[in-house]
Amino acid sequence: LADVAGALARGPRGDWIEETAPGTYLLRVPLTQAPGTMLSFAAPAVRRVRLLDGPEMYISAMGARARFDGVEVSSWDPRRGGPATDPDRSRPFVLYDEGSDLRVVGSTFSYLGSDRSSAYGVNWRRSTGAASRSVFHHNFFGAYTSQAHGVVFRGNTFRDNAVYGLDPHTGSTRLVVEDNRAFRNRVHGIVFSEDVTDGVVRGNRSYANGDNGIVV
Repeated sequence: LADVAGALARGPRGDWIEETAPGTYLLRVPLTQAPGTMLSFAAPAVRRVRLLDGPEMYISAMGARARFDGVEVSSWDPRRGGPATDPDRSRPFVLYDEGSDLRVVGSTFSYLGSDRSSAYGVNWRRSTGAASRSVFHHNFFGAYTSQAHGVVFRGNTFRDNAVYGLDPHTGSTRLVVEDNRAFRNRVHGIVFSEDVTDGVVRGNRSYANGDNGIVV
């Protein structure tokens, strides 16, 4: 991402992605990866990624690969000087789709998503990947999958999300959900819904949620 921002800075669209402080990048336009591309969001060059609050702001891809490593990703409301806190508004989101591979390590995703299909927060749709040692909080859903395959969620925290903590959904298969914590989510901590098959659920702690701890 630092290279992309640097390339833009040398042209007339330098305000599209602005480095507002060392390692902190504000995205003012949606970022979509083309098929076959690989994009890295990784510390120390990139420590914080802020998506300007708005209904059509997102990081997305089709048939591409991405890795978030040691990064904080959130919406950003410049009027508040902080993230967009209202989950009933159409907030920015992250979506990797159609054969993509999204991998998250030691990162935080917060204040993302709203009640729109596959715009719930951090979304794997018809894709694969993994998330480990990461935190998903104050999103609409902490993390969501749809028709995803082989995604591994290990050692993460899903907390304080507006509806669910982790929601593997709609035909997702061969998922591994292991050694995670889910707490203070408004509805379920972890919920497997709509033809989710052939997965492993092991060693998780789900507590202090508004409804059930783990739903199958």
